[in-house]
Amino acid sequence: MDLKIKELNVSLSKKEIVKGINLAVANNKFIGLIGPNGSGKSTLLKAIYGVIKPSFGDVFISDKNIKNFNKKSLAKTLGVVSQFNNINFDFKVIDIVLMGRAPYKGLLEQDNKNDYDMALKALSQVGMIDFAQKSFSSLSGGEKQRVILARAITQNPKILILDEPTNHLDIKYQLEIMSIVKNLNICVLAALHDLTLASQFCDELYVLKDGIIACKGTPNEIITKEMIKKVYDVESNVYVNPITKKLSIEYIPPNI
Repeated sequence: MDLKIKELNVSLSKKEIVKGINLAVANNKFIGLIGPNGSGKSTLLKAIYGVIKPSFGDVFISDKNIKNFNKKSLAKTLGVVSQFNNINFDFKVIDIVLMGRAPYKGLLEQDNKNDYDMALKALSQVGMIDFAQKSFSSLSGGEKQRVILARAITQNPKILILDEPTNHLDIKYQLEIMSIVKNLNICVLAALHDLTLASQFCDELYVLKDGIIACKGTPNEIITKEMIKKVYDVESNVYVNPITKKLSIEYIPPNI
């Protein structure tokens, strides 16, 4: 199973936001989208999973145009954890997670033991098992984010799209969530703002700036102090952590 984006353009209010993006996710790799605010990361992801209609270009899953999937088959294939999770009804956490099983259900078919087992396992994975019977609306932003990830895991997708999945999370849960996603062993495309997390967990990175891909490659190839200066306009030091053997970034404030 793979995901391919070809020549994708997105215009909003007559302004071109995403400009001819080509991108591929294959072989169960974890692909990261990085870049400053306003670079087009979230807009690109929304165009991929259908919230925004592209002005040009196509999205393919295993060489089948996403336009040719019906909603149920697409939901069995593609899972999404978006940046904002506003749910207007007051459901229990377990009910939110069980929504991930909807694509596998017939009309009026009830959730069964297997569905509940999958939902509880996912809640346990994200550290929210003790919240199963709590109201979703009573949760903090970080807790909601973990529940939405549990719903996506319960959906059992082959491809997972994440838009800033570690927003609102404490450091402990940032690391745990990224580890969980990495260990799902499926294709992942994630917009990330934390370059250190991106370097630790991503197999490849695409750098977006002003709606185009500025560069792409492995974290070691891409994350350099020259790239950070050019793309983010920030001075930095980039070094290999002696313990993790992954890259770490130290940002240098102005006038220091």
